[in-house]
Amino acid sequence: GSPPTNSLLHCAMQVPTTMRGIVRAQYGVEWAHVFCFEENLAVPKPGDTQVLLQVHAAAIGAGDVKMAAGWVRTFVSETLPRVGGLDVAGVVVAVGSKVTQWSVGDEVFGDLGVEMQGSFAEYAIANENSLAKRPQSMSFTQACALPISGLTALMGCKQVPIAEGSTVVVRGASGGVGSFVVQIARAMGAAKVVGISSNVEMVKALGVDECVNYREVDWVGHLQGRNFDVFVDCVGGAWSDSHRVLKPSNAAFVPVSGEDVQQPIGVFFLFGMLWSTFSRKFMSLFNYPKYHFM
Repeated sequence: GSPPTNSLLHCAMQVPTTMRGIVRAQYGVEWAHVFCFEENLAVPKPGDTQVLLQVHAAAIGAGDVKMAAGWVRTFVSETLPRVGGLDVAGVVVAVGSKVTQWSVGDEVFGDLGVEMQGSFAEYAIANENSLAKRPQSMSFTQACALPISGLTALMGCKQVPIAEGSTVVVRGASGGVGSFVVQIARAMGAAKVVGISSNVEMVKALGVDECVNYREVDWVGHLQGRNFDVFVDCVGGAWSDSHRVLKPSNAAFVPVSGEDVQQPIGVFFLFGMLWSTFSRKFMSLFNYPKYHFM
């Protein structure tokens, strides 16, 4: 007869029925109270176009912090407790009946997405089109740090876009997104890249021409009047000061942090974001840098 829905193709290894994982039991900012360790979780079963991964590495980023705090629960329906984790790297151990891109044994990495999540466990399911092959030059640990931060940085740099010969300031240059922005800006031909971070040696190793330690000097005063082309803010809240370090016209401000909002997304948050974006677009007409909303 016909195979049942969600039937799996060949598994290269015996997959257990239970696993260990870190479960998000409630929303909050104190992770000791938000997450707990569980030893007898059910191993998830992939759908027709999904794969089951044996997780080798998972990354924690800003998205995980916001998910734990409940910032996006207005848009994402989820039932707690649940396993968290967005970025993942691992090995395919089972594939859905309609999967065509991956086979058992493939080493992959990717972003599980806010609706699925699950990388904080020994096994996780992923949509087949949300994964990429792990480069042999990268370890699982290195690969799992790439998906969300790397794509966010790439989108920000390409949205401007950063032109060959341009000058760029990266605030938060040692963070997950900022560290990629520095390297991508260089690869896109930026003539000068200045990082703002207290992790000076790390940022210099990434290839900046200068790193401003904001703990020791006022970065606005230090960079004021130097007429940069692009300001990438990976921290939040720098737009009102950015025009002092950017050139008077044809400059760009790119926020990739979600700004300095500390409450869950809701009606008032959305209204505030829309008003903030409109006002900044309007102010861009009057010698303020062009605001690229992400």
